[in-house]
Amino acid sequence: MTWLNTITSITRALGRLGNPLLFLALMMGPVVTSVAADNRADGLLQADIQRQLDWNAELAPYDLMVDVVDAVATLHGSVSNSVESRRARRIAEDTAGVVGVVNAVHVNTALVQVREGLSRPDDETLHRRIAQSLERDPRVLKDRIKIDVTDGHVQLTGVVPVPGQGVWAEQIVRSLYGVESVRNAIELID
Repeated sequence: MTWLNTITSITRALGRLGNPLLFLALMMGPVVTSVAADNRADGLLQADIQRQLDWNAELAPYDLMVDVVDAVATLHGSVSNSVESRRARRIAEDTAGVVGVVNAVHVNTALVQVREGLSRPDDETLHRRIAQSLERDPRVLKDRIKIDVTDGHVQLTGVVPVPGQGVWAEQIVRSLYGVESVRNAIELID
């Protein structure tokens, strides 16, 4: 169907409906819903990336921010070295649903002292962050892993069916700010 035929069909449909506003509302409804869904998806991506940046052991001391528009994440803020800047970019890139990353994080070597004055989260907060981080990762069966936290020391126990899930869970936990040590007692089902 050509462009002219499409316009003609729409004009005929308008005449049949009798109310051009009704026709426009019917035509625009899915578009508006789609935009709202995209905005909600961007908001969820932004919250997920922001949480990961805030909880990352190397990045927690810095005030990094993220904006997401059309699944493209833009990182803002300052860190003390380029390794931390790349880590922030990698976190955003590795977040499911992100199609691109703009890394506008500034490297400021004077920020090295910021890390020393930051207090560790309490055990309850740390437990909640660990549980949410494990739950968010599809490679880990969170419901099969038990988490115990005492003074920042974490013990993971449980039984998983796939080799490597226990190791992956441990890596996730070690990456979180406030974790002093991890004892991985996760076993593999025979």
